[in-house]
Amino acid sequence: MKTILLLLWLPTAALAQKKAELPIAATDSTYGYTALNPLRLKQGDLYKSMALAEVFLHNLRTSDDQPLRLITRFSVKDPGYKRPAIALTDRYTGLPLNGKLSMMDLYIFRTASNDTLRLFVDVSSKGPKLVPVGLKYVGFQ
Repeated sequence: MKTILLLLWLPTAALAQKKAELPIAATDSTYGYTALNPLRLKQGDLYKSMALAEVFLHNLRTSDDQPLRLITRFSVKDPGYKRPAIALTDRYTGLPLNGKLSMMDLYIFRTASNDTLRLFVDVSSKGPKLVPVGLKYVGFQ
């Protein structure tokens, strides 16, 4: 009986913890909009970080509640990348074992009023989860 109760309690505790981690608004007006100051969304390995970045970006809205429609996403060179003295790579994936990726993602969105929005996302750097100026996070939907 104790085992069943514990299994029922764990998922609800994890859900409550995720809801408490809502991002806060950034104060820097360049945060997310320039390659020198990208959104830093690393959470675990590369594949998990990319999936969570997609969810995060899907939940962003403009200040007047317009959803962002993804036009395209591509990789760009990270201007803040510093090559390690000795570069070690995973022989199966080609990903670096020390240091970080030399690339970041550029997402181009269009709003309902046909405004174009460019957001730079770095999934290989950890940082506080902040919402760029002029946008808001609507949470889990």
